[in-house]
Amino acid sequence: MWALKPTRRPLAGELTAAQVDASKKLAQDVPDDLLQLEDFEDTDLLQALWRRYERREIYTWVGSVLVSVNPYRDIGAFGEETAARYASSTPPQAPHLFATVKAALAEEGTRHALLITGESGSGKTEATRAILQFLALRHTAADHVRDRLLRSTPVLEAFGNAQTRQNTNSSRFGKFIEVHLSPDGEVVGATLQPYMLEASRVAGDLPAGERTYHVFYLLRAAAA
Repeated sequence: MWALKPTRRPLAGELTAAQVDASKKLAQDVPDDLLQLEDFEDTDLLQALWRRYERREIYTWVGSVLVSVNPYRDIGAFGEETAARYASSTPPQAPHLFATVKAALAEEGTRHALLITGESGSGKTEATRAILQFLALRHTAADHVRDRLLRSTPVLEAFGNAQTRQNTNSSRFGKFIEVHLSPDGEVVGATLQPYMLEASRVAGDLPAGERTYHVFYLLRAAAA
């Protein structure tokens, strides 16, 4: 008579032995591009992003897509030295927001689009600001177009950003920014089209922890 040993099924949220072994292997060597992984499932993606995040590597390639994990603190990702390295003729190969812009600038005479998306608090506003600053690296001392482009960012945030329960500076609208560059790579013009402004935040009743747009509080503080 043969008796089969019962197999215990893993509980909800519990990793199997194979998943534990895969996690240990993943912790040892996580590639810059996750498409290089032998197994590419949701759990593999999340574990790899977490391992890189623990090493303060907040950017990861997934093919041509750049995945960013918000560190919620300043780690120098957008510093002047970092921007200068990626703007040089021999930029680093490590995944970075500046690397996507640099790759687009390398193809002269070609239009490129960079889509920045994510949930509230994921860092979209900071990423947009950093890209504009990176594009403005090549400029002359009297480049008024560049100055107006950078100075417009806080004005737009005042009219379109608000405090939420997840984020103190959450963008409550979408924006399409078109930047025009000269053959030398200098910013010569830009247009911006806002859309999908959250109008209910102006006249509607806001729950606890939510506020209307920054501009109303700025005007009230100026009048006080």
